Formats: sequence, C-alpha cells, structure tokens
Amino acid sequence: MTAIEADTLRIAFSEEKPRVVRQGSVDYDGRQWTCRELQAYQGELVSVLVPKYADWSRLPVQRQSQASCWASPSPTRRTASSTRRARSSRSSAATRTARPCASWTAPPLI
Repeated sequence: MTAIEADTLRIAFSEEKPRVVRQGSVDYDGRQWTCRELQAYQGELVSVLVPKYADWSRLPVQRQSQASCWASPSPTRRTASSTRRARSSRSSAATRTARPCASWTAPPLI
C-alpha cells in the first residue's frame, strides 16, 4: 500500500492563481497570506496554489514553478477592499443606531 502525504494530496487538488507580492504577503480570498520567504520577492509574481474543495489554514506558494513556502494568514493585515467593507458596515450601523438611549435626558436649557 502506498502512503500519500496530506500536503501532496492538497496540492494535487488545487489551482494556480498568480499574485504579486506586496509587503511580504499575497492577497487571496480577502485575506493577506505571508511566510518568511515572501519577504525576498517584493513586487514579483508568484503562484498561490488555492484549494478547489476545502479551505486550508495555509497555502503553498511557488515562484518560477519551484516550491517556495507555505503561507499562513496574517492576523494583522487587511486588504483595501476588506477595510472599505468594514468601514462601510460600521458607518451604516452607526447611522441606524445613532439615537439617544431611553435613560438619557437632555440637560435643561438656560
């Protein structure tokens, strides 16, 4: 019986997506993914192998068809589009709920 590593199976069922390295990370699915090796590839095109059937906690990254690293989601970085969505939802929520609470009373006018 032949044993197959889980990572090998994941790579077999993935698609290559070209991405440009910016600030040591690549954008995929609205999140920034990073690994130490990406720091050396600023502004260069790499291929991220993305899952076809499941979500992964890390993504394989290739440069010039050679395996480079396994990138993990960066917890602190947001993409510009996710930042805009967050700001938009906060501002619309603030507009909907911007009314005084029942226990608050205005001070008397002098």
